Amino acid sequence: SEGLPMAALEAMAHRLPCLLSAACNLPEAFRVMAALPAEPEPAALSAALERCFELSHADRTAMGCAGQALVRERFSWPQVAAQTRELYSWVLGGGLPPAFVELD
Repeated sequence: SEGLPMAALEAMAHRLPCLLSAACNLPEAFRVMAALPAEPEPAALSAALERCFELSHADRTAMGCAGQALVRERFSWPQVAAQTRELYSWVLGGGLPPAFVELD
């Protein structure tokens, strides 16, 4: 489990279809159909690989494009820098938290 799995983000940035476990902490990749779920157990991983291999070329391409768009929109340097600035402004100035901050 990673806070931010760089290998997965790099793969998606290169339009590669991905297999991710829930522990990767990228639920948005599943929501936009950029990844297939794959738990880190031999049988589950084997089944996920089979699902991936059974996808058509068009489906794998669509998955890769969705991943690339996700990385560009949510995890690119300009996006992360803007969020960091927004977070610091909120911490220092108060007001409503940014939309990406989850408060319990």
